Amino acid sequence: MASNLDHVKASVAANTTVTQSVLTLVTGLAQQIRDNAEDPAALEALAGQLDADNAALAKAVTDNTPTAPAP
Repeated sequence: MASNLDHVKASVAANTTVTQSVLTLVTGLAQQIRDNAEDPAALEALAGQLDADNAALAKAVTDNTPTAPAP
């Protein structure tokens, strides 16, 4: 049972790290846009970064969502 608890603790810690990273990204994004409002190239780079982050986040959710058991 202790190994199961250790596994759950590790999973929670990993989830917390990911959650904090997402919060940091979202919180900082609005300010980055404001800071680069007059620089189209910088805005395009931010959009590309956001697209990549969105894809990685969507993949992580999909990869870690259990499939429903067959009836």
